[in-house]
Amino acid sequence: MPYKGGSPAVTDLLGGQIEMMPSAVAAVAPRIKDGSLRALAVTSAERSPMLPEVPTMAEAGVPDFVAGGWFGVLARAGTPPEAVARLERELEAVTRMPEFKERMAGIGGEGKALTGRAFGDFIAAETARWRDIIKAAGVKPD
Repeated sequence: MPYKGGSPAVTDLLGGQIEMMPSAVAAVAPRIKDGSLRALAVTSAERSPMLPEVPTMAEAGVPDFVAGGWFGVLARAGTPPEAVARLERELEAVTRMPEFKERMAGIGGEGKALTGRAFGDFIAAETARWRDIIKAAGVKPD
């Protein structure tokens, strides 16, 4: 069932209109902690620092299931290499800042810098992985 955001889905879950839903940890952690929702597992490779008592999918019996969101900073093709190098240096510096790490942890995330080829390789691997999953599941666009 499609929803226009997490809040309406959480409302329906709490009201019994749906049985379960996927969600970002930070969006539902307060409801899990107050007992109104029960977390079955997290989709990250490691347990969430926000909900350390919740098992990973692998611990819950679904091996090799790791999925999570990520954000990237991209530049237009043809951007001068010196500008890209500076941007990479600055972003790496930000990800090392304690304030950044604390802020990311507060929303259930982890900040890492992948630059240049490593970031390109990551995008290529994610694209191939999800393409294969979508194809195997027979998912078609609406």
